[in-house]
Amino acid sequence: MTSVRKRKMNRSSVKKATRRTKDKRRDIPIKSNPLIAERWDKSLTLSQNYKRLGLRARLGVKKGGEEKELETWYEQKERLAAEEAAKITPADIEHTDDPAKIPIGEARIIRDDEGKVIKVVHGTMQPKTDSSNGESEVIQEFKKMAQEHAARKRVKHMTPREIEFIKDLVDKHGDNYEAMKWDKKLNPMQQSAGELRKKVNHWRQWEEYQKQALADQRAEEEAEEAEIEAEVEEEDE
Repeated sequence: MTSVRKRKMNRSSVKKATRRTKDKRRDIPIKSNPLIAERWDKSLTLSQNYKRLGLRARLGVKKGGEEKELETWYEQKERLAAEEAAKITPADIEHTDDPAKIPIGEARIIRDDEGKVIKVVHGTMQPKTDSSNGESEVIQEFKKMAQEHAARKRVKHMTPREIEFIKDLVDKHGDNYEAMKWDKKLNPMQQSAGELRKKVNHWRQWEEYQKQALADQRAEEEAEEAEIEAEVEEEDE
């Protein structure tokens, strides 16, 4: 027979949290970006994943504590030994003639037995930078994606009448805006030299924009034709 306490627990709307429910909460689908989704580790937290990818989870100032990277005594000993070995002391510079072993900005003066300077060796060794401050592979791919999908700067549309008006002036006067201003036949509204200069610059930008748009359209059509030809060849095989 079930006890009174058990019956009350069964009737209660508050269910006991199980490990299975918690696991489902951790299994969050990443839909923001395919690059992040491919490299997302579900066993790590959001902050840990972002740090591993070289990103920041928060753009604001850090508040409170920060998770530290733990290392064993042996790993710490090896790291300290490597840092100590990488240090360059003045004694090391005195006994080397190799520029690659002398830090850049420093030099070794070599003298003969009489104390005369016979040679000056200028250092070429670059200082070691922290690799954690460099760009990660994900950031480089983000930049590459942004460049590939960067939208062309749109240029204000020009009507055929505006294009004809400017083209006639440029064909006759070139870049002589003062002559354009006083041309009563082609410039009946007597627009100023400054206004005509702006219109000519706009017309040239519009022409370049149209050429680039046409080239992009042709490239897309050629890519589509190549895909169709490849599919046909696969079907024939």
